Amino acid sequence: MVTIIIANENTREALNLCLLSLRKYTKGPYRVIVIDNSSTDGSLELLKTFNWVKTIKVSGIKLGERHGRALDLAVKKVRTKYFLALDSDVEILDHNWLSDMVKKISRKNAAFVGEVTPKQKTSYWGNFKERALPYCLLVDANFFKRNNCTFVPEYSWKHKGYQSDVGADVLLKAKKTNQPYSILDEDIKNKLFHYGSMTAANLFEDKEWKEEFKTHLKNGLNPSQKKEIKNYITGVIKSSKKKIELINHRIGLLKKEARKKVSDYESTSLIKSTLNNLSLQLYHLAQKHLEFKNYKASILKFNEAQRYAAPELKYEIMAKLALAHIENKKPKSTDLLLEELENFKPKNIETLYTIGTLYKKRNDLKSAAKFFSKVVLTKKTGQEEIRNRAYYHLGEISLHMGKTSRAVDYFGLCLKSNPNHQKANQYLTNISTHSI
Repeated sequence: MVTIIIANENTREALNLCLLSLRKYTKGPYRVIVIDNSSTDGSLELLKTFNWVKTIKVSGIKLGERHGRALDLAVKKVRTKYFLALDSDVEILDHNWLSDMVKKISRKNAAFVGEVTPKQKTSYWGNFKERALPYCLLVDANFFKRNNCTFVPEYSWKHKGYQSDVGADVLLKAKKTNQPYSILDEDIKNKLFHYGSMTAANLFEDKEWKEEFKTHLKNGLNPSQKKEIKNYITGVIKSSKKKIELINHRIGLLKKEARKKVSDYESTSLIKSTLNNLSLQLYHLAQKHLEFKNYKASILKFNEAQRYAAPELKYEIMAKLALAHIENKKPKSTDLLLEELENFKPKNIETLYTIGTLYKKRNDLKSAAKFFSKVVLTKKTGQEEIRNRAYYHLGEISLHMGKTSRAVDYFGLCLKSNPNHQKANQYLTNISTHSI
């Protein structure tokens, strides 16, 4: 059993998505506690619709301590071995994320499992040291309580600023007690999407915060630092409004309601980055499902990923989606995607290679050779391995077409960069033997 604790302050849409996705992709046993910091946006009314969530209302917490203090209050209600601090603007994207985290923490007898960030290069609010990021942080409850850990940031009156942030104390106590901790691996991180700064955006528009911020700006910042911080705040507020549109779109998909395309939304650079990151994570999840031959799941994730992808990534996703369809015995779906891709004329080497593979699987060797030839013509550094695979395929295709001397050339080019390629070596040996 894991207790999931969520601090919420005026993030109704994000909280809705968080809880809906949590319910869809998380197997028990777990319980959820939401600590609400005097929300006025309808969050409390929303929480009444989630009867499996325990809601605790709090108020009067000092401005800079709201998030951390709320989490500390929730920990006092924890009676399970582990608790998970989860930000209200996190969407769960796939199954087994929590069970994988529990396996990691129990295997190492770790203080926590989460992402750790080093000291910031640019410090907006104080001299933060490295910390465990609390957007998705699984903690051993006994460790936390035994070592008097806190999520409340440390404020220094001497330096007039925060010297740590939420999650810093958990990491510090783990180091002081020589308790091991475990870093989130990419497979788990890809199952979580953190929209980020949704609480901060609401906070930045709070009257109390604006007054405190005016004082902070007078606190020894030079003009360029003041400009940088003001631009940052403006960007966070502006992007949060667009993120809400995206979040509502995601809620609609979970509820299977029709929603307008995300590409119809006017995008800021921050939103474009958010869309790109979301599509990449969904793409990686789809790739994993494809790798494990879970074709239906991979098709669902590839379809999700292409909704938010920029053109070149979208073409790559479409090619992999076509591959999933062919493996799932849906040749008509593959044909439609291949026809679309031919019209788009993609240039990405990974996309060209996947299209070549698709045509080869369809036994259209002429078309396959055309795309593998495009792959080997690209000379960009760092892509030698994929060119090597294309040379091998061109060798096989040439053999099937009865062009033995050309096949020898292609297998030779394959072995030039990978002398240990077993199949290429085997083909050359067979060709040589038959020639004798």
